[in-house]
Amino acid sequence: MRNLIKYILLFLLLVTLLGPISTLSAAGQKAVIISNQADLPAANYIKQLLSSAGISVTILHASDFESAKGTADVIIVLGGPDAYEGVGQISRKYLSSDDQQYLRSTKGSSVVRKFSDSGKEKL
Repeated sequence: MRNLIKYILLFLLLVTLLGPISTLSAAGQKAVIISNQADLPAANYIKQLLSSAGISVTILHASDFESAKGTADVIIVLGGPDAYEGVGQISRKYLSSDDQQYLRSTKGSSVVRKFSDSGKEKL
């Protein structure tokens, strides 16, 4: 039950990140989820939710992040700065030191940020 609540909260954060889902669906855009093995259950759950809304979703390893930047309209990175299998390296690149500290010190926390193609945060 605790994991289900965590996934629901994560999905609500993703809705905020993605903006109106209907816009993505109508435009036929693609989402990529970058995940390690530890977060794969969450990645599959999010994929199922987004796919049911008509969004094309692919789950990839961190090593595919750079190529995903050229093909995906939305990239969701599951994992904080200390995540395994290269995900932490991606998170550290895009999260501020305050965000990283928050994730490390607050159990079950999440941070959602929007970035432009150039990697600059959108406000």
